[in-house]
Amino acid sequence: MSEDVLVVERMRDAAATLGLKFELNYSTNTVNRGVVEGVYYKLLSIFPVLCRWLPCTADFIFTKIP
Repeated sequence: MSEDVLVVERMRDAAATLGLKFELNYSTNTVNRGVVEGVYYKLLSIFPVLCRWLPCTADFIFTKIP
């Protein structure tokens, strides 16, 4: 089993190339997660700087610049 990884800098560059605004929102929500995952995401919510270096759910938002 493999997992795709999105590189934030590459996504930001792609958005700029296409003339789009880029926004990244990390989601440290603990709802609907197992116990181990809940503890992990709770730690990420306490120390949000870790979201940049550890695996974390994130929303990539691209909007057209008027």
